[in-house]
Formats: sequence, C-alpha cells, structure tokens
Amino acid sequence: DTEFESKAIYKAFDGVKDNITSLLVMEYKSGTMKVDAKYSGDSRVLLEEMDKKYGRRGEGISQLINNIEILFNSNQKKRKGIKGLNSDNVRVIYPILIVNELSLEFGFANWKLIQWFEDVKKTKKDIDENILVKPLLVLTIKTLENIMSYTNNGDFTLLDFVEFYTEFLNIEKDWRYADLSKSDEYHPQIEVGTIFNKFLQEINRKPHENQRLKEKWNKFIDE
Repeated sequence: DTEFESKAIYKAFDGVKDNITSLLVMEYKSGTMKVDAKYSGDSRVLLEEMDKKYGRRGEGISQLINNIEILFNSNQKKRKGIKGLNSDNVRVIYPILIVNELSLEFGFANWKLIQWFEDVKKTKKDIDENILVKPLLVLTIKTLENIMSYTNNGDFTLLDFVEFYTEFLNIEKDWRYADLSKSDEYHPQIEVGTIFNKFLQEINRKPHENQRLKEKWNKFIDE
C-alpha cells in the first residue's frame, strides 16, 4: 500500500511503479462477484454487481480516478504527494485494476470496465491537463503471475507490456463507441490474453509455462 503525505487522507494506491515520466498506479480487489449475478442470464444484474464491486460505485475504478485527481490536481494547493514517490516529472499515468474475479478480464465485462473508467475520467475536471491518463488495464491475478514470470526473467518490464496494450487500444479505438447491446459490435481483440499473445509475438518471445502455477497444480493433484 502507498500513503498520501497528508493527515486528512491516509491510503493512496495499493501499488505504484514509477519510470521517471511514467507511473503505473494499481488497485487490488480480492473479492469475487455473487454467483447469482454472474449466471443470472440478465446483463443488467451482472452490470449492477460489477458496478457495485469494481466500477463507478465500488472501490476499483472510482478509487483509481479519485487518487489520480488527488495526486495530480490542477490546483497545487489541493495536490497531495505520495510518501517516498517523486512524481514531479510524471506526464503519463497507466491505471491498472488487479482482480481475483477471472471473468472480468474477458469479453463484455472487461469491455464495460474500460468504458466506465473513460466515462468517470471525463467527469474529473481537476486533473492536471498536462497529465495523460491512459485507458484502464484489467488484470486477473493469474494473468499478472504469468506476466511476472517473464518480467522476473528479464524478458521485458511490466511497463513494456502496458505501453503495448494501451497503444493497441488506440489502434482498435472503435471499441469506445460500440453499442454494447449489439453483439456484432463486440471487439474480442481487446481482451488482455489476446493482446498479451500479440505482444509476445512482437518481442519474439514464445508463451511458456508459469512455473509457479504449475507447482501449485501439481501440489493440488498430489493431495
């Protein structure tokens, strides 16, 4: 966890990673959605549950945006720094929502979270106009572990993939304006797994087994 340099506001982001002019900001949500909502067959029930736990009314998207506004408020008097972080040279923000709910990384759910983030971002008029806030990246713990198996090996950095991901979304920008009620307007190519595989091809890396997950599975089988 990170903390703001303020007595009035304590907790900041769950995690940050800076690269001089770029900053990755992360929120971790370990909870899962209610089974009844996920398998109700009613998209309105699903969206209500998503919004409450991770979206505009929950602590995922809203927390990310609110903290970005505090850290990079256009009014210097309202701006609060984060302890141990020098953000003076930061110009680009990459927001990441890390979840335990596997279904949020795919299809309709992932798509909707990204759109909600863009909608909320538009309402935040006090974020410094010199700061570019990139589209939301939704990662499951499983995918993050997979990515970390490469970064820990020195194949690439998390920032390398996040930059590729946001650039890919810019190329496939039509997803922002698609009608979610029309299935034929859904763009599956924005799914994280698909983009990650394209990234591996781009940097000439082959997918490999996640050794940590393999060990967990073998332990489970042995028991």
